[in-house]
Amino acid sequence: MLHMKKEATIKSLIGLTQEETAMLLGITRIHWTMFNTGRRDIPQMASERLAAVVNHLKKNGTVSGIGAKQEAIEKEQVHEWLKEEYKTVEYKLRYLERKIQTSLYIRKECNAALAIAEYLKKQDDNEFLRNLSQSISKRACTTLNKHSLKRLAQLELKKETLEMLKFKMEAKLKV
Repeated sequence: MLHMKKEATIKSLIGLTQEETAMLLGITRIHWTMFNTGRRDIPQMASERLAAVVNHLKKNGTVSGIGAKQEAIEKEQVHEWLKEEYKTVEYKLRYLERKIQTSLYIRKECNAALAIAEYLKKQDDNEFLRNLSQSISKRACTTLNKHSLKRLAQLELKKETLEMLKFKMEAKLKV
């Protein structure tokens, strides 16, 4: 007589709920539960039916024609979703690249402005140029803080993460 202690084992084999399994075997759900907990055996006929079902699955596999069609549909849906996500990742990569390039360009401008401010500051004879120098320095430093190296590093890390994701998505789309 077939005797199993864990329903999870049988359920993982046949994929049926307690109610469905009991109905298939011609017993009550309570009887089935008691069998699973080891408190009761199931009748010979139910044991034979269960063995026949398990043998059928072992022989023919667990994917039916309907299951195979459903899986094919799901695979196509995943493929379409991946294509859309891939486009989104490409867009985000282009956006980040523009942000990085803009930030680098702005940093370059600010550093040039700071060099000019330093030059103007050395013009001792002209109060206006010294004030202009302070104004330029203040603006350039504020802008450099907005486009800090830390922020630039964060953008680069995001870009690298998206590039890895893009690479993995390309591999999945080729399959």
